[in-house]
Amino acid sequence: MASALKNFGITLLIALLIFGVIAFFATRMITGTIRDILADERTELDSIINNETKETDPDTDTGSDDPGVADEIYGKSFNMLFVTSDYRPERYYDYKPSMSAMYSMDWAAMDPVSLMGYLSKEYRDWRASSIIFIRVDKENEEVVYSYISPKIRVSTEFGYKSLGEALALFGMDKISQYVYSITGCSIDYTFLVNGYNLDEFVQLTNTVGIDLPLTIYNDGIYNTFKSQKDIEETDPESGTRRTVKRANQFVLSAGYVNLSGDVLYDVLSAREDSSSELSEKQGYAISAASRYYENLASLNEYTLKCTLIQLLTTSNRWYDMENMANAVTNPRGTTQYGDYFVLYPAVGAANEGLTEPYDSIVESNFVIEDFYEIYDLVKASLRYEKKVIICPCSYHPAAETVESFFDYTSSKGTQLYSKYRKTSAN
Repeated sequence: MASALKNFGITLLIALLIFGVIAFFATRMITGTIRDILADERTELDSIINNETKETDPDTDTGSDDPGVADEIYGKSFNMLFVTSDYRPERYYDYKPSMSAMYSMDWAAMDPVSLMGYLSKEYRDWRASSIIFIRVDKENEEVVYSYISPKIRVSTEFGYKSLGEALALFGMDKISQYVYSITGCSIDYTFLVNGYNLDEFVQLTNTVGIDLPLTIYNDGIYNTFKSQKDIEETDPESGTRRTVKRANQFVLSAGYVNLSGDVLYDVLSAREDSSSELSEKQGYAISAASRYYENLASLNEYTLKCTLIQLLTTSNRWYDMENMANAVTNPRGTTQYGDYFVLYPAVGAANEGLTEPYDSIVESNFVIEDFYEIYDLVKASLRYEKKVIICPCSYHPAAETVESFFDYTSSKGTQLYSKYRKTSAN
């Protein structure tokens, strides 16, 4: 009995020793495995926290190629309206004289034949040659362009007129209202460049190039995309009226063109007279507008501010605004005041009281104080997606007493512009 107990004790002791050793190594292995898992989890968690910190820290450099663009962009989305006119009296001398010129005429000194000729003469009309809506959209990170044809018909107190005619009759404020009714987006800033100021505009914004898809001609009065025109004449033999084709004067070939002031005038003043011509013109007009915008947006803050001041300010106000003196002539032939260069508009040849008006290069409601509200967003917009909205229109050919025109298709336009109506007040 004693021997049996002894053997059981020895066996129990050996078993405990063996299981103890096994338990010791098993415990170390499990502990190490758990420690490694926890270390890996901690490393991954630290990485996530560090990455989130880098993404949300406003003081951290984004690595953008443009050092002027910050993570937190100051400013609100805004809408602009850029309009050009075909009024260029240094090239064409048959515009209707202004009221001041009419009052200054010495009517009593005119012989009856000259007086009748003066009063019965068919004068050239001037109107808007291009209208472009531009939205810099912060929320959607887009720069949106939409060409609004100057030949879209609108209702006025004088009956139906084109948008182009409305500019001459009512001015930019009214055009802004019409474009608001089309797009549903309120216009923050308006910019008008008259035809006689395109040379100075190009000098300050740098020449750009576009692909001109159509050859441009002149029908004797206006630029057109048509190579021929219909002429009504009387047959000398039969005495009956007939319609014949006459060639229009060549102006500019289709293809790549650099936009000098004269060329820019020619391509924008060409009047679209079909749906296909509208499609082509809006394509190259938006191409030019986007290049000018990007040229300006690429300037540093100081240079952009100086350029805008020169574009928006009449030269005779410089002394009052900046108190700059000691004018000198720089190699470009412009007048320099301090660090600024003022490009004086060249006065056109006088004809029946017509000269080139002495005004700012760009007529605008934009003031220098607005510059600080939009500068950050303008710089950031260089990274934004460029988007084009085709303003939906239906074409109506000319009738006996009515020029050809386009009607805005509101049912389609409502959907196209709706995305930007929601945020246009922001």
